[in-house]
Amino acid sequence: MEQCMLIDVLYRTGDVALAGKIAERMQLEQDHKGKKGKEKVKYDKLIFDIVLNLNTLNDVKGALS
Repeated sequence: MEQCMLIDVLYRTGDVALAGKIAERMQLEQDHKGKKGKEKVKYDKLIFDIVLNLNTLNDVKGALS
């Protein structure tokens, strides 16, 4: 659910390329469901980092307003 919400936010804020990459990755995960490894860990870290960066960006935008 969180990933879908992230894709929506990225798409609405104009980062269509990144939203597409995440959506593609979600599809790959569904295709290979149950398979875990280093790639899954990297992907989870990527999502976590993106969300943290979005929150930081929102804080900066709020401070500038």
